[in-house]
Amino acid sequence: MTTISNRNSPGGKEGSGIRSGRESTSAQFRTGRQSVVGDWQIIIKLGDSRSKKLHRYGTAYEALTVQGEKVFFGAISSNARTSTRALLEAMLEAVLTAKGQGFQQILVLSNSRSLLQTYKYNTASDWLDSTRLTDLWFLNQNGVSCDVFWVPTVVVKDLRVVACLATRVPMHFCWFPSIGSYLL
Repeated sequence: MTTISNRNSPGGKEGSGIRSGRESTSAQFRTGRQSVVGDWQIIIKLGDSRSKKLHRYGTAYEALTVQGEKVFFGAISSNARTSTRALLEAMLEAVLTAKGQGFQQILVLSNSRSLLQTYKYNTASDWLDSTRLTDLWFLNQNGVSCDVFWVPTVVVKDLRVVACLATRVPMHFCWFPSIGSYLL
């Protein structure tokens, strides 16, 4: 057991934030931390931004191979009512684009806990979210293995900058490094 006694704490109990192995393991199960271990072919990072003035969300996604090579990149502006809905739109488009490129094992990284909960627990707030979740689950049942994980904002910070630009101008854009860009 690894604890440090602190004279200032009542009863000399544990202090300075170091916990025992047992305590950290039980805390891991309580917080729902997950392992990213898997045979992923592609990693999709999602970032979003909101313009309160224009009532528009911007989302950006970037697909990378496990080796770090950029496969495709996209930016979407949306009039979605919630950030979760805008992220689900972008996630569905990114997963469909990855499937079109021949990828079957897809890992999605986002800094949105609400997207994670909506996807993991299949909790849609309305019929639009339900439709997008159904599309994603249909892809999962037809050979596309897709999973969502939460990451700190620093991981998707560069995408948030692009998403912020997407809030200013209506756009639907996808770019493939080997082919060039096109508007959808």
